Amino acid sequence: MFQVFTYLLQRIKKLQFELDRNVALGYNTICIITKRIKNKVTQGFYSWYNTHIQNKKGNREMAYMNQEKKKEIAKLLKEKLKGRDIKYTLGVKHHSSIVMNINKGSVDFIKNYNDNKAEPRFNNGYEVQANGYISVNEFHIEEHFTGEAKEILEIANDCLNLNNFDKSDIMTDYFHVGHYVEINVGRWNKDYQFTGEK
Repeated sequence: MFQVFTYLLQRIKKLQFELDRNVALGYNTICIITKRIKNKVTQGFYSWYNTHIQNKKGNREMAYMNQEKKKEIAKLLKEKLKGRDIKYTLGVKHHSSIVMNINKGSVDFIKNYNDNKAEPRFNNGYEVQANGYISVNEFHIEEHFTGEAKEILEIANDCLNLNNFDKSDIMTDYFHVGHYVEINVGRWNKDYQFTGEK
């Protein structure tokens, strides 16, 4: 951080002579020159930040997902979930996310999710129960599910993260992933169909 301030001070000193030279020209000229100095210092800071900080963090590409990557993931999912009685679809969302929608199957994800609450979940003072749709938090699968439901979702999450990376630093509000992952049981407008015994 010391380097940033040193750089900014050098930049201000370098441009200060313009202000000194034109003081006699009047208030409007001083305002214009002050704005120019401020803009040059700001541009200098961003240039310094991009070359010295961001480049040290490595690859600066944005999260990206395409149909070719989806095909690789679909092939792996089909292989890993072979013999499991679930129907799902895969999709690419906003060219940055892979989305898996589990539509129906013999595993009761909804009941498993509702039964496996360590403590009640509340929204606006009312206890929340999943009714036909769950947007799965892929970071807390082991806490929210048990048994076969947990096993299937963990396999799916591992497959969906094929060739993915996470160089995020939440403390500095810096997010950098290869692609984002979404897993849904059912959809917001179409409930999950449980085909097994109740």
